[in-house]
Amino acid sequence: MKKILILLIITVFIGCKATKHAELDMFSASGLYENQETFEKLELDHDGHYILFNSPSNLGMDQCEYLSKGKWSYIENKVIQLTSEDYYQQQNGYDYKLNKENKLSPDSLYIKVNFPTDYHPVKLHFSFNYDATKYVNTKETFVVLPKSKYLRTGKHASNQFGLSLEADLGGKKFHKSRASFEIFEDYKESIDSEGYNFIDITLPNFDQCFIDFVSYNQDYLLVRDKKLQWQGADWKRLN
Repeated sequence: MKKILILLIITVFIGCKATKHAELDMFSASGLYENQETFEKLELDHDGHYILFNSPSNLGMDQCEYLSKGKWSYIENKVIQLTSEDYYQQQNGYDYKLNKENKLSPDSLYIKVNFPTDYHPVKLHFSFNYDATKYVNTKETFVVLPKSKYLRTGKHASNQFGLSLEADLGGKKFHKSRASFEIFEDYKESIDSEGYNFIDITLPNFDQCFIDFVSYNQDYLLVRDKKLQWQGADWKRLN
């Protein structure tokens, strides 16, 4: 009994010591770092959150203060892991408002998509009723479709409706920008083909900063001599 008690005390002591050591390591790595090539800055907060700030030379063009944010943690000695917020929470860039009306020609389906700014380099993909042959890919934000081709018709006929956006950046290179954005996941919206035919979709937060957001899924950084090595570059600690 005495031996078991001693072993339990030792186990608890080692566990507490390891936890304390991890906390100290995490706190010691927290701070502000600067990429020696691009002058982007990475802030590691002591509470386990990070912000990747944009390069000062890009602020006038991109108008986005930061490129990415999320959580960071130690996974082993001198190795840090970054996971951006889009992997553990819903970002407000996916928010949408839907307004349904019945107007214009009753034989047509009208879909209008409204973005918050003129900057929206994406292709729009509309899909209907889980049918691979009934879809529309377009750069236009206002489309007119024949109901008979895309929808089930008849009294109170219900149609499943999907909307996704695909990045169309015209050769512009980004760090790790996302290629696609699912707005209606799993056809969560439906269309009553007789009840209304004009669908107005507003994406209030789908702006340039959301499009350019850099996504990291367990990206690794190496801590060495008060510097970070990441993305093939040295990041010098500023404070």
